[in-house]
Amino acid sequence: MSHDDNDAAMNGTLHEDPAAGTKTVAEAPRLRTAHDLLAGAMSRAFSREPVRSCPTGHHELDEMTGGILPGWCWVVAAVTNWGKSTFATALADVNLRAGRLPLIVSLEDAEEIYADRLLLRRARRAPNRKINADNLRLRRLTPDELQLVTEVVNDAERKPMFLDARGRKGEWIARALEHTLDNVPVDLVILDYLGEVRSGKRQQDRRNEVSEMAALIRGAVKSRNRSLVMLSQITIDDDADKFPRMHQVRDSRDVVNAAEVVAMCGIPKSDVMGKDGRVKARAGERAMLLEKVKQGRKGMVQLHWDDEAACFVDVEDPRASPEPPEPPLGRSWSPTEKAPAPPPPHWQDAAEREDLGGFAQEGFGGI
Repeated sequence: MSHDDNDAAMNGTLHEDPAAGTKTVAEAPRLRTAHDLLAGAMSRAFSREPVRSCPTGHHELDEMTGGILPGWCWVVAAVTNWGKSTFATALADVNLRAGRLPLIVSLEDAEEIYADRLLLRRARRAPNRKINADNLRLRRLTPDELQLVTEVVNDAERKPMFLDARGRKGEWIARALEHTLDNVPVDLVILDYLGEVRSGKRQQDRRNEVSEMAALIRGAVKSRNRSLVMLSQITIDDDADKFPRMHQVRDSRDVVNAAEVVAMCGIPKSDVMGKDGRVKARAGERAMLLEKVKQGRKGMVQLHWDDEAACFVDVEDPRASPEPPEPPLGRSWSPTEKAPAPPPPHWQDAAEREDLGGFAQEGFGGI
């Protein structure tokens, strides 16, 4: 006990907590040798244990990126009304069904809106058996649709997946995520969306405010080795006929620079052709361009949208299971439809994989 502690004890002012008044020593830096780095790379190369990434619901996106990897941040940007929040719902749903635990953090829409989106997607049992989105919105569901509602609710998981953060500041969201991720085994955090993030401190520049708040949230998730998807808006420039590109992400250049994957969403004005002459995305259909991928391949894929049910549906690899006995929920093909085309020869498939990265360099469709 120091002289100061003796004096405090004699005066009756010694704190009961022995750690009180002590200073925290910063953690010593961990330095690694070249051998350490390469030994780690060798261990991963020899491992046959699959990486526990979060699926996207689209087999081509998963092949190009390896899925949404732990500790990685995706920025998914689109214009208003493209369907960002509906895509977030599909992303959460496909991960729930894959045994992952997603968490949607909503800064804009109430849980009732997200609940209806999830209901419409999960009620799509087949192309001809689903709930009409207008019927749900106007509360005029048919008896068959009401039966689907009952089936969906009875099949639903009892796991946390939604956090209402409307009106909350970025600092609160970061603290809430730290507490949640330390206590709940969440695999994927989906932030909807960056444009609504505000700081509790007065900021002179909106872009700096978004950058600072995004960094807080990103740090809370990535430091715990969880996956993060941030939704963002796109600013339409003078040439609106072109497919969106990274420079149009509205919120902050720092947000784009810090992301491992940047996915630009839009609707091509004309068919997008691959180098092999096949259509990669059709005009007038929703599509996604991976314009930045830290480890993986760039390129464009067409997403599948059901207009009647107002939801995205999964795009499965036909080579994995050409003729499933029953279409799983949310899938875009069923045995009542024409069977998918047979897979291309191995050499053709390999050439296609090499060509997918050419979209970002050579221009296509309306780009």
